[in-house]
Amino acid sequence: MNELERKLQTLKIPYKRIIETETYYWIESEKHGFMKAFKPRTKEEIEEILKKGAFPPKYIKSVLYGERLKTEALNKALKVKKKGIIQEGKAGVGKTYALTFKIAVLLRYYHLNAPLYVPLQAFDIQSYRTVYPEYDSYLLDDLNPNLTEWELDFVREIIYHAYNHDKRLFITTNTDIRTLLGKFIKEEPVISRLLETCEIQRINERKDLRALKV
Repeated sequence: MNELERKLQTLKIPYKRIIETETYYWIESEKHGFMKAFKPRTKEEIEEILKKGAFPPKYIKSVLYGERLKTEALNKALKVKKKGIIQEGKAGVGKTYALTFKIAVLLRYYHLNAPLYVPLQAFDIQSYRTVYPEYDSYLLDDLNPNLTEWELDFVREIIYHAYNHDKRLFITTNTDIRTLLGKFIKEEPVISRLLETCEIQRINERKDLRALKV
């Protein structure tokens, strides 16, 4: 029994047969005739998409092929259904891992198709500015008060773009979110758009997962 058959049984949806093709399942039922459903993406397909979106190899490997980490950040991220996510918490508590994992889940079921990873430390703004409109979601990693005004302008640009084009936004930060929004983002329209489109999650975990691995 494959994943689709288990889901149909769980939902108590009667069907006569399932025809599998390379990218779809065709489900035949007496009531609705034939219905088409996407086949979930494989890990290899998700890996290629994440690579194209410049996600760090260590996170791709850990999320797709490593043992699932049982962290507060991941538990909270997986509970969000339709919004983007802003995770605030101490460095090393698994925020980037959690949001990359969440993105991989959304890719598996075609809720996302082309995410872009944007590291907000020592990054080339111009190289990202020329390509980011091609993507359908963004992970802004480590939004911090040390960004220059030029870098902050680029962050605001992505926030406005994501809002205006209904694209999901994922953000990690080690800075208290009220301090970050109040002192560094500043602009009320930007703050309003973030609050409308993203769920803000405070991660209270104190253990540094990176230190524990040493």
